[in-house]
Amino acid sequence: MTLVEFLRARLDEDEQVATEALRGYPSDDPASAAPWRAEYHRVMQWPRGRPHSEVQLVVQAQWGDVHATRHIARHDPARVLAEVDARRRIIDGPNGGGGPESHDEWVETLRLLALPYADHDDYDPAWRPE
Repeated sequence: MTLVEFLRARLDEDEQVATEALRGYPSDDPASAAPWRAEYHRVMQWPRGRPHSEVQLVVQAQWGDVHATRHIARHDPARVLAEVDARRRIIDGPNGGGGPESHDEWVETLRLLALPYADHDDYDPAWRPE
């Protein structure tokens, strides 16, 4: 498996999980998905342009675990899907224009993109950034 194949597979997994998380909420369209917000120990989805009564509970943490709920809310499906799209564009950089100037810079960028997945079984330690 190449570094690019590894990254594409991880991004596909991230996209699938984020898309599945959208199901069952007021909007399953990532472009118009309501943002998730932390409210004490709960994460709520606030539908845009809808009455306050349509706010939905996404997840509830232990009482007082405000830091966990803020973290969860910051990684709502719409944000994850936007990050997946941005990373795919970076991976396509040299072929699609707008990528790093040299091949070496591009490879180093890919290594950095793969670093968050270093705990994955398919991650090759040789891909660690220099």
